Amino acid sequence: MVREEWKVSIINWLEGFRWQLFCSLTFRPGLLERHAAWRLRRWIEDFGRAAGTTAFEWIAVPGLGRSEFHFYVLIGGLERHHSDYHAAFVGRWNRANGDARIDFYKPDIGGLRHMLRTISPREIDRIQMDLFTHRELETESNIVVFTHAETRRISSLGFLGPLPDSRRVDSGTDSASENDTSFEKEASHEDMQENTDAKEEL
Repeated sequence: MVREEWKVSIINWLEGFRWQLFCSLTFRPGLLERHAAWRLRRWIEDFGRAAGTTAFEWIAVPGLGRSEFHFYVLIGGLERHHSDYHAAFVGRWNRANGDARIDFYKPDIGGLRHMLRTISPREIDRIQMDLFTHRELETESNIVVFTHAETRRISSLGFLGPLPDSRRVDSGTDSASENDTSFEKEASHEDMQENTDAKEEL
């Protein structure tokens, strides 16, 4: 399947979900991509615990252009008053990671095509997700089924795949990164501080 046909298939698939928010999340330089993805997941899962329903779901696509590394994120399954939490979670992201922007999802302004503009079928394993809605993604070569808590990361062939350790969010630089142990210890400390800050803001 050529890239444009693949992109149209993904857009059509995403249009079948009831998204509520469109987010843009950037990172400061120096993180491995898997560490950036871990920070992303931690932030979204905390958002879900604060403002999500049992149908909470999300998908995040990395921005691979020349600007700073970022994720575009679609979020659905939020409670009616989820907007009360936006400012707190923007501030939480800004303190820990980079810059965050949260907008209400508008299906008719080209957001889906924009978030997929730099990703290709070869890089689909870099998409992060946790989906509640059961929807099939049909391609010319296969049918991939995604269900809640079943799929975290997908490949173009439809099976799970690890995120390569060597990808750095500021690719082409020589800045040092934490090893896994020190990164997790640091993140644990940040979690405690961020939870305290979020409670104070809310």
